[in-house]
Amino acid sequence: MAQSLEENHLKIRLGYVAAPHPAEKHKKTSFSEIANEYLDWGHSCGGRGGRPWGRTHARERRNKLYWWQEQLRLKTLGDLYDILPKVERVLRGLQSGGYDGNGDGVSRKTLKNYSDCLCSFCNWAVKRKYLSENPVSELVDFDTTPENTRRAFSEEEVRKLLTVAPEHMRILYETALMTGFRAGELRSLTTESLDMDNGRLLLGPDYTKNRKPAVQHIPEWLVKKLAAFSRKEGALKLYRKRYSRTDSADANYPENPLLFVPTHLARAIKRDMKRAGIPMEIPVDGKADFHSLRVTYISQIVELGATVKESQHLARHSSPDLTMNVYARTQDRRMISLVDKLGEVYKPESKCAEYVRRLKIKVNGIGDKPMPQLKLTIPEPWWRRRDSNPRPFTGTRQATTCLVRLVFLALRLAADVRLRASFH
Repeated sequence: MAQSLEENHLKIRLGYVAAPHPAEKHKKTSFSEIANEYLDWGHSCGGRGGRPWGRTHARERRNKLYWWQEQLRLKTLGDLYDILPKVERVLRGLQSGGYDGNGDGVSRKTLKNYSDCLCSFCNWAVKRKYLSENPVSELVDFDTTPENTRRAFSEEEVRKLLTVAPEHMRILYETALMTGFRAGELRSLTTESLDMDNGRLLLGPDYTKNRKPAVQHIPEWLVKKLAAFSRKEGALKLYRKRYSRTDSADANYPENPLLFVPTHLARAIKRDMKRAGIPMEIPVDGKADFHSLRVTYISQIVELGATVKESQHLARHSSPDLTMNVYARTQDRRMISLVDKLGEVYKPESKCAEYVRRLKIKVNGIGDKPMPQLKLTIPEPWWRRRDSNPRPFTGTRQATTCLVRLVFLALRLAADVRLRASFH
């Protein structure tokens, strides 16, 4: 045996045989051991910019990774090799039958979350030489295009919602409408986050989605309202009441909260919308929920005339495409107003009296020619000719010309009156 090992080492040194990959020695390593190391890494520096995972993200990753271990019956890392067909079979079952195989199936977004969890773990293991290659690298991504779009609230719906909402929910809705903050970001606000001198809200990078500090200006009336709500410790009292039960979950709110965000926020806004008579979903526009307040905020900013760069900055998006094509919505009243203005540009001219005069008139066989401009001239009287011997008005030709001109003038006036009557 020793001689065989020595011969193999010699062949490797001479280049006759490829050196074994470092992952070969980890094939029999326990999957649970490596999975726990992956989760510990995420809790330490697995997030953006070397920051730890968020609490919700860490919980979801742990649950999904253990779910894969159970479904694929993974005991060692070697069980991951050639696992792609089985992974696709499990995802198809999840898509058609749900978690227990007898349901309606899960959404495509949920399927992508499960596949991303396994792919991320395998990529992490490859970088640390636990695996020689990613066994699910050829897994096809699921289409995550939303089946139902999220609509923006109209101004009338916002007024109704704020009217029926309790005080703590009303100030929460108002802050969301004036800042565009997400639910998790609103929950992380403290009394120190309110900058009363400059009229703005400050949010640390640990609580934003892009892991960058956020500074959002707010109107003066909202600053005063938040200051008054924080002075009477409204949010803190509600949190203490919520987590006063012995069987309640661990308290997950800041030490000096600025706002009270219910644990089941979707239920809370659904209840308020029902009281206000606001439909949860409109067939053409889409559904409405708490995140629709952020959609409303961005849509209103765009409608008020903000540039693309300003809208992107206020929405705190990485690209203007996300701001303009995903979040911004058009308002029907705005579209109707624009179309009406366009119609005024190309509106046909009204048939006024001046237009009637320019028509070609047919009266008693006069023809299609436009009526000539008639000038009636009367011979000068004898006293303007400086003639001491007044002569009577003579001359057959002059009399005939004058008579004809009078007839033409009468016909033109009659035709003009007739056409005016027809148009009115």
